[in-house]
Formats: sequence, C-alpha cells, structure tokens
Amino acid sequence: MENTWEFYFPAETRSEIDSGGNRSLSLTIQTMKAGDTKDITVYRALLTRYKIQWNLDPKLSIALNQSQSKKGFKSYLQDDWFLKMNSPLVLEKRNALFQESFNLKDVLTKTQEYVASIPYKSGSFEPAPQVIEKNNGGCTEHSYVTMALLRGIGIPSRLVWNYLPTESSKEITFNHKFVEVWVEGLGWIPMEPLAPPKSKPGVTHARHVIFAGLSNPTHPKIAGGDRLVQLSKESLSLAKKIKFKLVIAKVDEGKEGEEKEEGAIIKTNRSLTKGEDLLVP
Repeated sequence: MENTWEFYFPAETRSEIDSGGNRSLSLTIQTMKAGDTKDITVYRALLTRYKIQWNLDPKLSIALNQSQSKKGFKSYLQDDWFLKMNSPLVLEKRNALFQESFNLKDVLTKTQEYVASIPYKSGSFEPAPQVIEKNNGGCTEHSYVTMALLRGIGIPSRLVWNYLPTESSKEITFNHKFVEVWVEGLGWIPMEPLAPPKSKPGVTHARHVIFAGLSNPTHPKIAGGDRLVQLSKESLSLAKKIKFKLVIAKVDEGKEGEEKEEGAIIKTNRSLTKGEDLLVP
C-alpha cells in the first residue's frame, strides 16, 4: 500500500533486506556531549497513499491456496503461541464460520465479518483463543484471530505493521497492525477489520503506510511487537535513558484522494557513546 517514488538514505546508514522483503537500516551515532540533542534523518521518501480495493473472484477455490506451502509460504502457514489455531475454541469458531463455505471469497468474507464484529478494546497481545473467548481486543488481537482462522485451513496470512491511520494530524505516529492474505493471481490483499469498510476482504479506505510484513509478531532485530526503533543488542541497557521519536510528516497534498508524506525522523535527548547502533526495520 506504499508507493515510494523518491527516497533517500544517509551515507552513514547500512541497509539489509530480509527474506520477507523488509528493509532494516542500521546507524552508528558518534559520541555526543551530555545534554546535547541531535535530529537524525534515517530515511526520507515521498509517498503516495491510496485506498485499496480488490475484486475477488467468487469462484476461487480454497484448495488453490492449500498448496502454497510448497512454494515458499511455509512461514505464513505455521502455528505459534499467538495463534493456537488447533485449540478447541479456534476449531469451534472455524467450523461455525466455514461449514457451508465452498470458495475463497466466502471464507475471507465470513472471517472479515466476524473479526470486525469483535469490539475494540486495548489489549496485551493475547492469543487468538483468549480473544475469541473474551470477545474484545486491540488491532493486534484482531489480527491474531484472523490469522488463526485462515492459516488453519491452509490460507497464507501475515501480520502487517504500519502507522495508525488518521486524517487529522500533521504528524502520524505509530502503531497499528492488520493482516494480509495471499490470493493466487492477486498477491497479498488486506484484511482490515478496524477501518472502513471493515467487513469487506481486500478493501481498505485507511490508506496505510506499511513498514513490515511479518510471519509472526516480532522482527528478529527488534525486541517486542510494538517497536520500530531500538538500540542494538549490545546497548539495550541504555534504552531507558534514550527517547526515540519516529514520525511521518505530511508535507504536501496531491490530487484529490492522494496525500504526499515524508519521514521518518529519530530524535534522541541523551548523548550516545561511540559505537552505539540504532536499528530501524
């Protein structure tokens, strides 16, 4: 959901791309005096955001996706602690939703309608069975339920990590998550239950900017599921002494329905010792 037409990486950054296509930037900050502040542009780009709408063919078969595990989709079909996709509660919900479903569009629509009906309440990264039982959760919990239902019948799904959609702020801060599923012939399509139109798979009007697509809630270079910026492992003990700010700033308006944006910036209010690294996926 992100088109990058112009981008810039400072010469001092080191860039790596993982197997999921996520880019991480590593930056070493030279020694600073106590009390000094410094603004560092780690990545700068002009972005155009779009509303997304896929037209799903109702004849698409679920079996079409069940074979994807042989084509590099294994990590997007595996079970994990946050899914527990074969637990009694998940199995019961899956059977209730899909017992009369015969094509992929039907399965995705019923999943989206159910997950969108779960009331929003800030959660604490609880696994799918617990979310189904208590019937509430945040964007992360909604995503876990979606993935548990779909991976359990062989539909590849991944967690996408992006900024919290908003139209009113000049600066957009993180954090939000939803799910993308793989549809043969279309690629990865959004399953966004918390932004309009909510109940339609493959459609979102929120104009997200996605920063990572993940097979599980964490990135190997990042500790925790809600952080896009952190110190290197060797310097984690300094985390409480340093403040980070990662934002996307709206800088221009393009055609109707489009917006130009620019980002992102890291700010620190404490001196760093020589050799400390910042990692930004």
